[in-house]
Amino acid sequence: MSDPYGQQPPSGNDPYGQQPPTHQPYGQPAQPAYGQQPYGQPGQPGYGQSGYGQPGQQPPWGAPVAPYASWGRRVGAYLVDGIIPAVVYAVGAIILVATGETVRRTTTDPFGGGTRIEEVTEPSGLGLGIAAVFYLAALAFVIWNQWIRQGRTGYSLGKQALGIKLVKDGTDLPPGVGLNIGRSFAHILDALPCYLGFLWPLFDAKNRTFADMICTTTVIARPKV
Repeated sequence: MSDPYGQQPPSGNDPYGQQPPTHQPYGQPAQPAYGQQPYGQPGQPGYGQSGYGQPGQQPPWGAPVAPYASWGRRVGAYLVDGIIPAVVYAVGAIILVATGETVRRTTTDPFGGGTRIEEVTEPSGLGLGIAAVFYLAALAFVIWNQWIRQGRTGYSLGKQALGIKLVKDGTDLPPGVGLNIGRSFAHILDALPCYLGFLWPLFDAKNRTFADMICTTTVIARPKV
């Protein structure tokens, strides 16, 4: 029967004009609707998966973000960090000795052995002033490099050269200046029992010193980009 308004009746059994679903051949998976991503396809983590390791995604809390730095690389970074202040301090000491003045002193033996004249070298005022500048420069370098720079970025110059980074345990974040300073003083505990704490990374699963355990920090292999 024709429509009195000139419209064609819908085909099939659907009164709303929708096409009935087509059946897939036996054994073939159903095709997803347009714009939908089928569950379990590449690019979509399944249920309970974090997608860790994909670009732009953060690792789950507590998971290591990179391999832990070896004991040898940590020692190498420590030596590199110590070279510059050691050289600056040595230059100050050399200047102090080179500018010394030779003076004569008369000493009297308290047991009646008479008096004698000795020549001794004493630092001059100029030498003391110049050496003090070098000593303060070495100290300032240590504070900037190992306290401030390492606290803010995780890298001292030595760690940057060896491709390792100081981070909060289980993260990729630097410890911060305050925690890093506290960690420096905690190294006293590493030195007290015959320097056992500095050797502890050889036995610890995360290659940590006692100071790292106290301050919840680790050193990971992470070259500076």
